Amino acid sequence: MQSKRPGPKIVSEPVDFSLEYGDNLRESQDAYQRLLGDALRGDQSLFARVDAVMEAWRIVSPIVDSPPGPVPYEQGSKGPSEADVLVGPDWEWLTG
Repeated sequence: MQSKRPGPKIVSEPVDFSLEYGDNLRESQDAYQRLLGDALRGDQSLFARVDAVMEAWRIVSPIVDSPPGPVPYEQGSKGPSEADVLVGPDWEWLTG
């Protein structure tokens, strides 16, 4: 197998590759191994659909492009009053 050599240059080098499987392969793998295995098998069930990713970026992009500045508030208070708009009138359940 080939792998990129550490460092800034794009140079590959041969590496040894071995796989070890337990009795129950799926349960003996960590989440990353399972995700890679699913990708190699074409199982897309744990991957985001493109329309969901595009919708997330549509929502987040305006904030990333023009982040709001910090709003000062008094130390020890519950925060700035502007934050109340974010959670709406029934916010008490958050602080219970």
